[in-house]
Amino acid sequence: MSRKRFEDLLGAETAGLGPYGRPSDSALRNVARQLAPEDVADIVAKLEELTRERHALPAWDGDSSDDIAEYQERLTGLLARTSGSARAALMAWDGSADDLTRSYVEIARSRNRRPFLWWRVADSFR
Repeated sequence: MSRKRFEDLLGAETAGLGPYGRPSDSALRNVARQLAPEDVADIVAKLEELTRERHALPAWDGDSSDDIAEYQERLTGLLARTSGSARAALMAWDGSADDLTRSYVEIARSRNRRPFLWWRVADSFR
């Protein structure tokens, strides 16, 4: 299977971290800013693929399960930072056959909802 655009963007942003390095919040935001609606669909498909892999693991293989879960959390964080048309695609996403994938997408959606900024309203009256 060929690499998807979001994987290339994420790889470029995290180059040099090593196998156990975690991308910074700013690195995830930089990648998320570049995402298109098609990338959101690819990320959700990757979450589904990872869920299938995780379910197929033997019970004794906790390390692999942890690695998959960490990548799923990273992808969820990426979705949570989307904006523009990619954010619209995330909010319009209509579901998955898998409960775990749905949960990850719902977490990303809930983190992506922009809070109403009351202080900006207050500043406009000054």
